[in-house]
This record gives sequence, structure tokens and C-alpha cells, in this order.
Amino acid sequence: MVRTAICDDDADFIVKIRKSLEHLINETETDMIVESYSDSLDFFQEYMKNPYDIVFLDIEMSGLCGFQIVEKLRLVNDNVIVIFISSHDNYVFRSLAFRPFRFIRKSRYEEELYEAFVGALQVLERKSRILSVASGGETVPVNLSDILYFDVYSHSVFLHTNSDKMPVRRSLQELEDELKSVGFIRIHKSYLVNSRHIYFVKSASVVLDDHSTLPVSKHRIKDVRDKMIKYVKRAESLV
Repeated sequence: MVRTAICDDDADFIVKIRKSLEHLINETETDMIVESYSDSLDFFQEYMKNPYDIVFLDIEMSGLCGFQIVEKLRLVNDNVIVIFISSHDNYVFRSLAFRPFRFIRKSRYEEELYEAFVGALQVLERKSRILSVASGGETVPVNLSDILYFDVYSHSVFLHTNSDKMPVRRSLQELEDELKSVGFIRIHKSYLVNSRHIYFVKSASVVLDDHSTLPVSKHRIKDVRDKMIKYVKRAESLV
């Protein structure tokens, strides 16, 4: 799940941009929660407890201004995606020193929000392409795009790629919770599949692009088809 925050002391603008974000979330079928703050100190304290992936941040605020907040956020997470929002266009050049992902002008937020939103999702998707798995006494980085599926055999979980099969010291439920937002689908109590590699969905199975066939639980078939449709729609919206 993508965690997003809006921090702006203009309550009316928070309502506007939140409504626009919710529309984009529905349109792109993104697994995202959005929380809003009108007080910069409240936002920062909450961020320290549970960091956000994307932050929409007003520059001019009472308390800590947007530039001061970013300086503090960078000390905690240098990779946080910060999107400045401001009524003052002249801040755009000064803001560059704080390495924002985008700068949105309040007077044109409806036009500029979509590109910033989609761009941020693309960055997060690229960051999530590596999965670190504990296997054989060491931590192994695996490209998500290389993973065909995970399965359970004799109470152990295995990761399958085109060229390898390795035991993983994680439960299938833990893997599902972590990877469902990036296209992995639970098709059976014993199988978690990368939807990127699903070639065809049959009535009781899925065929992968390596020609392997995996069973689909009868009660999951509709959910699998629905999630495949959502995945395809979201992929198309990010092109």
C-alpha cells in the first residue's frame, strides 16, 4: 500500500486536492491511503512514527515551512517523494535546492496533479522491483520481474524463476501482503503468482508465459480475473 500525505494550512485547498487525488486513485486502481494535515508540526511528528511514501507539501505555512520540513525529512529518508504545492510561482527555483520530485502551482493544480501523481507511482514501482529474500543462510536480491510465482510444498515456501527455485524463509501470507500492490495475486492457498507472467486464465487454472500451469481455487477464480483486469488497466494508465 502506498502511503500519501497532504500538508497544507489552507483547509479549502486540502479538500480540493484530496478530492482530485481520490479520483486518480480510483481511476488507476492504486492501493493508496491519503491522510491530510493542516499543521506542519503534527505532520512531521506523525511522519516520524510512520513514514509516508509521497508527500504533497505546501511551502508557506505557520510553524515549520515546507522547506524546513523537507530538510528534516531528508535526514530520516533521503528518498521520500516530495511534491511542493504553492500559490507563489516564484518559489519554483528556490525549491530546487531541496530536490522536490515536482512543483505544483495551486492555480493550475488540476492540470499538474495528474503528471505528478503518475510519475510518483512510476518511481515507487521501480523502487519496489527488487525483493530481498532470506535463503540458504544469506540475503538474496531478486528482481520482481524475474519471479514467476511462490508456492508452498511440505510446509516450506519456494520462489520460482525461469532458471531457479529457492526456499524462502517467509510465509505466503507475508509475501502476499507485501507484493499484492505490485501485481502479485493469490490464486490458491499454496500459490502466489506474478500477474506479469500470467498468459491466460482458465476456469480452474492459469497458464504462465513459460507454459507452466498452476491451479486456481474455485472460490478465487472471479477475484483472479478481476485483479488481472485491474492490473492491466493500471499498467496502461502508467504508460
